[in-house]
Amino acid sequence: MSLEQASTVKKYEKFKKDQFIDILKLIVPVIVLVAISIFFYVVSEGRLLTQMNLILILNQAIIVMIGACGSIFVMAHGGLDFSIGSVLGISALAAVTAADATNGNPVVTILCAVIAGAACGLVTGGLHVLTGIPSFVVSLCMMFLYRGIVSTLTVDKVLTVPTNLSFFNNVSVKIVSLIVILFIAFVIFEYTKIGKYNKAIGGSEVASSMNGIPVKLYKLIAFLICGIAVGVASFFDIVREGSVMPTTGQSYETNVLIALVLGGMPLSGGAKSRFRSVILGSILVAVLNNGLVLWCINDRLTEAIEGVVFLVSVALTYERQNGLVVS
Repeated sequence: MSLEQASTVKKYEKFKKDQFIDILKLIVPVIVLVAISIFFYVVSEGRLLTQMNLILILNQAIIVMIGACGSIFVMAHGGLDFSIGSVLGISALAAVTAADATNGNPVVTILCAVIAGAACGLVTGGLHVLTGIPSFVVSLCMMFLYRGIVSTLTVDKVLTVPTNLSFFNNVSVKIVSLIVILFIAFVIFEYTKIGKYNKAIGGSEVASSMNGIPVKLYKLIAFLICGIAVGVASFFDIVREGSVMPTTGQSYETNVLIALVLGGMPLSGGAKSRFRSVILGSILVAVLNNGLVLWCINDRLTEAIEGVVFLVSVALTYERQNGLVVS
C-alpha cells in the first residue's frame, strides 16, 4: 500500500470515528433521560408522570435551566464558576429587600436581582482575569464570601416575598419567560462574538490571543452573563419558595454543573460546546432529583446516587484520546 493510499484509509477511518462520536453525543443524554424516566415511573408506581408532579419537575428544571444558560458561557472558555449558588442567595436577598421597599413592584424586584447577580459575576470574573488565578479557585473563595453575607443578613429571620409577586409563580408565565430566555441565550451563544470567542478561548487561549481576540474582556463578559442569568433565576426562586433564608441557593451550583455535563457539555469548553446541553441536562437533573424523592431516598443517599450518575455520564461521554467530553 502506497503512502497516499494509507493516508486515504486513515482519513476514512477518522471520518467514520467522527461520525460515530457525532451520533453518540446526540443520543447519550437522551438515552439517559429516557432510562431514568422509565425507572422512576416504575418505582414510583406511575406518580412520576402525574400532572402535579410534572409541574413540580418543571419548577425545578426552570431554575436550573436559567442558571445553566449563563454558566455555559463560562464553561465554553474552560472556566468553572462554583459561586453561583451563593450569588443566587445574594440576588434573592436583594430582590426581597427591593420588593419590601416597593410593595412588591415586579420590575424593580427583577432589576435589583439582576443587578446584584451581575455585580457578583463582575467581581468573580474580574478577580479571575486580573490576577490570573484559575476561575474555580476564585469562585470557590467568592462562594464562601457571598454565602457568609447571605447568612449574616438573614440570621434568625426569614425574609418573606410580597404576595402580589405570586403571579410570576404561574406555570404559563414561567414557560413563556423560559422560552424567551432560552432564545436570547441561544442566539448570543451560537451567533454572536460573545459565544464564538468564548468557545475559541476554550479551544486554545494562546491561539485566540494571537488571533486578536481580547481574551480577558470576553471572559469577563461570560461571567457577567452568568451573573445576570443567576439573578433572573433568583427571582423565580423567591416567588416559588416565598422567602429567603440562609440556605437559599445552597447546592445550586452543583445542580447546574451536573446538568451541563449530563447534557454533554465539554468540561474544557471549546468548539464542541453545544447549547442543547442546557435543556437536556436541566431536565435530566430535575427528573433525577424528583424521582429520588418519589423513591423515598434520604438526602444523604440522594447525593451519593447523583454523584454516581454524574461519574457514569462523564465516563460514557469522555473522549480519552483528546481529553474532551463529547457534546
